Amino acid sequence: KTSFYSSGLSDQENDAIKASTGMTLGDLPFRYLGVPLNSRKLSLPNCQPLIQQVKGKLSSWSVKTLSFTGRLLLIKTVIAGITTFWCSAFILPKACIKKINSMCNLFLWKGNLDGHHASRVAWDTITLTKAQGGLGIKDLLTWNRACCLRLIWMLFFREESVWVIWFKEVILKGSIHNYWTVKTSQKHSWLVNKLIKMRPIVYPLIKMKVEDGRSALFWHHNWAPAGCI
Repeated sequence: KTSFYSSGLSDQENDAIKASTGMTLGDLPFRYLGVPLNSRKLSLPNCQPLIQQVKGKLSSWSVKTLSFTGRLLLIKTVIAGITTFWCSAFILPKACIKKINSMCNLFLWKGNLDGHHASRVAWDTITLTKAQGGLGIKDLLTWNRACCLRLIWMLFFREESVWVIWFKEVILKGSIHNYWTVKTSQKHSWLVNKLIKMRPIVYPLIKMKVEDGRSALFWHHNWAPAGCI
């Protein structure tokens, strides 16, 4: 039941691949390990499996008599674990994040998902650290951004990754240093363009050591915000 997925190939080329491999031509989007794979921007309908999974967990806990502390712990552990899996692979739509935050907020203060309930403390305050006066629940929007930054970190420090090898060769034309100058393109996927646009956030966070200097090119590497010398 193996399928292959192609882009930019003619019907004849696809037919040749099907004939030689015995595989069928698949269609996007499809689900892999529980998450949807799509070349386009993730939409709210694409996120319904995540929303329903979170809703299912919260609803199953609603029948139990849980204290406020117990509900808080479940949100910080189980729900955080579910959302982290998706945050590590996608940039979630803000509408999806808002829906999940709303359900967690309702469950935290009311104990179930029925009706409406005014929270005693703003959600923005709840997601602050305890030292800042919050309850330490992860802010899903910030956490999603941090997970995306990890993808960029992999470009610099995980050369053995298949995804990194592909990104360097296809998007960066063979050099990681081109990340600072490459432009967005309609040919790129939405996620690739989003990672490129995150350069202003990434630049202050990247630190590289020259050490013996064997891989450092004085004239060609991007040493300063103004660009290469």
